[in-house]
Amino acid sequence: MPPFPLLDTYEREGYRLMPGKKYDYPCNWLRILDNAMDPVHTSFLHTIVSGSQFTDEFGVIPELDFIETPAGMVYIATRRLGDNIWVRMVENVMPNLQQVAPIWENGQNPHGFDGPMMSRWIVPQDDTHTMPLEFRHISVTDESTPAWWSDREQMLRPNCK
Repeated sequence: MPPFPLLDTYEREGYRLMPGKKYDYPCNWLRILDNAMDPVHTSFLHTIVSGSQFTDEFGVIPELDFIETPAGMVYIATRRLGDNIWVRMVENVMPNLQQVAPIWENGQNPHGFDGPMMSRWIVPQDDTHTMPLEFRHISVTDESTPAWWSDREQMLRPNCK
C-alpha cells in the first residue's frame, strides 16, 4: 500500500480539514471523475436547466483552458461578470483525487486564490458503484466558508445519471 499523500492544501493557514459524509453512487467512477472536470456542466445542469443550485453566476458559460500537470490536470473556467473576471479552477490528481473550488462563490467580490473547498477521492467499488471520500476545507478565521458546508448532515449529492 502506498503512503497516504500529504498535499499542501491539507495544511492551509486558517483552515481545518473535516471528513465529509460517506456517499455510495450507483454509477461507474469515471462518470463522476469526468463530471467534475467538465466546467460547462455547472452552467447547464446546475443552473440553466435545473435552476440555480450553486450561485446564479455559474449560468454564465465560461471560457475554458485545460492544463496538464505532472500529477494530472487542472481546468480553468473564466467568466466575465460586470467589471470582474472570475477564474475558477478544479484540479484532478491522477488517478482519482479531485480538488474542487468553492461552489458558493459568485465572482462578485475580488480576492486572491484561496484553495479548494474539498479534496475528494473517487473510489470505485466495482464497475457500477462508486464511493467518494472527501476532506472538506473549513475556514476557521473568517466567514468565507458557509455554515452548511461544515454541517455533515447538509450535503449536496452530485447526479450520476
